[in-house]
Order: sequence, then C-alpha cells, then structure tokens
Amino acid sequence: VKEAVDDTAGAAQGISLDPKCRDVAALASSLAGELYGLDLLDRDCQDNDQNLTRFIVLSRDPQPIAEEAGVEYKTSIVFTAGDEPGDLFKALSVFALRDLDLTKIENRPIPAFIVDSMDSSELFQNLFYVDFKGSLREEACQNALRHLSEVSAFMRILGSYPADVF
Repeated sequence: VKEAVDDTAGAAQGISLDPKCRDVAALASSLAGELYGLDLLDRDCQDNDQNLTRFIVLSRDPQPIAEEAGVEYKTSIVFTAGDEPGDLFKALSVFALRDLDLTKIENRPIPAFIVDSMDSSELFQNLFYVDFKGSLREEACQNALRHLSEVSAFMRILGSYPADVF
C-alpha cells in the first residue's frame, strides 16, 4: 500500500513513532533513518542517477539580496494568464523581449480556496510558476516583471537567489 505524505523525513518519523508500522518502509534519506532509529533497507534506490530535490526557503517578508560578483541568480514568480488566445504568449514574451532565459515553467490549477473568491469566468484558470535567470536588482528583470504585472491579473514574486550549478 502506498501513502502520500508531505515530506520524506516526516514519513520516516511517522513510521518510527507508530508501533503498527513494524513492516512499513519509507523512502527517505539515510540521515532521517539514523535520526529516527530505522534500518536502512536499500541505498540509492531512485530510477534516475541524476535525481535531485530542490529546496527553497520562503518568507513573508522580502529578504535582502546579497549578490556576489560572478554568481548567477534565478528569480521565481507565480502568475495567472487570461484564457484568450495569445494571453500566455503575451505573458511569456515579457521575458523574451528582454533576453531573459526561462529555466522552468509549470502550471497548476488555481487552489480551491482562491477559486471560492473568484467569479465563474475565472474558475478554470491556472497558476504559472516560472523560474528565470536574473536578479531582482537587474533593470531587465524589473522591467519584465513590471510589464508582466500589466498583462496579468495576478503576479507574485517568490524571490531571487543564487542559481546552483549541478
């Protein structure tokens, strides 16, 4: 039986605390297994050797960007696009017009708690999560985000951070 959980370390902790889970396993780090007194059954059991997980820290208050010379930065945002033909193209073109490279784009349905406050014409919209190369301190990024806020009903900056190279 598979069960989805919020995080791998939490799964390991849950197994360690529940006496009914003697024959249950969790996919978690070896450190989580050590912390919660679990036996390691297998190591490196992913199906892709390039597998990695990206973690970010979010804060309600903007944090200062201490930029270092020679370090590439990424910025993460979330926005909506209209449902008319070309609306997503218009939203994404604000980056292309300024030679900003998109490194990731994902879309997700707008969560129910947000949908409840929307009118029926907006019920099937998506949130678009985008990462792009550049920092909030760069003029091209500032201009792109200002332009995006003009063509999007909702846009939120999640932050800028050093881009890790793997």
